Amino acid sequence: MKKTSKQIGFKFLAVAMIILLFCIINLKGSNLEKLYYKSQIIGIFVAIVGVIISVRQYVHTSNNEIVKFKNDQVQKAIDLAEYYKDNILCNMYMINQVYYLTGIKDIVDKIKKSDMKNFDKHELDEILSVSEKEKLKEIMQSEEFYSVVAAVCRDYNINVLDTVIQRDQDGNIILDNNGQPKKYVEVNKNKVIDLFMNRIVSETLNNLEYFSMHFTYNTANDTVVYQSLHKTYLDVVQLLYYNIAINNDKGADRLFTNVIELYNIWQERSQDAKTKEIEQSRSTAKKGFIAQNVA
Repeated sequence: MKKTSKQIGFKFLAVAMIILLFCIINLKGSNLEKLYYKSQIIGIFVAIVGVIISVRQYVHTSNNEIVKFKNDQVQKAIDLAEYYKDNILCNMYMINQVYYLTGIKDIVDKIKKSDMKNFDKHELDEILSVSEKEKLKEIMQSEEFYSVVAAVCRDYNINVLDTVIQRDQDGNIILDNNGQPKKYVEVNKNKVIDLFMNRIVSETLNNLEYFSMHFTYNTANDTVVYQSLHKTYLDVVQLLYYNIAINNDKGADRLFTNVIELYNIWQERSQDAKTKEIEQSRSTAKKGFIAQNVA
């Protein structure tokens, strides 16, 4: 049974009292000398008691601070789970839909999670072929991409359309049968870039960085949310891998470093769990009927 600091302190104090009493009883010399030595011994005893009380108080305070810090870490993790749902997953539904409909997701899904480590242009060149990278650029600059973003944005009540007055080759306004200018609706490409790429995608990455930072700096306990969030987190970061890596030059100032660090921690933990599960299933597998040799 483990002894507490309180029990140890009392035992030490008891031993000290026995030793001091023994010393007082066995004092020799004149009464004045005995009185002097007794006062010294009592002073030592009082000092020892003071030290023990101070140490106990320090240990008690430290334990309370440790408990409070751990509780704060747990609460912060719970709060971040709510933040993750409201500020990351909500945006990811839209991004995932756009990337799926335009074919971006097909290319990104080919990347193995275990190959994603540094998230920079050098690694990107090793993971994706030249044709795949060119295809991603082509998709993001295509008319289809703008149209898909416009359709998805409409579903989320985000307007990226403009009403345009029709004009002839000379720039003159074309009128309808009622003498009113003819109008048509077109996708505003600048709005698509600003609202979707510069705000929704970038905002999601910045929110991921904020979320991840609390776990990489240990202000929140990641074990509280790991089991429920790690799968979607790994999927989200994989989907946005190209967006991160294309902006990170090797050796230069890197972006989204906390996202990358937490991804590597959770990816390794997830892989270790899968490996252990496979090893355990293999070790516990039962053999079938074994034929016996006939004498």
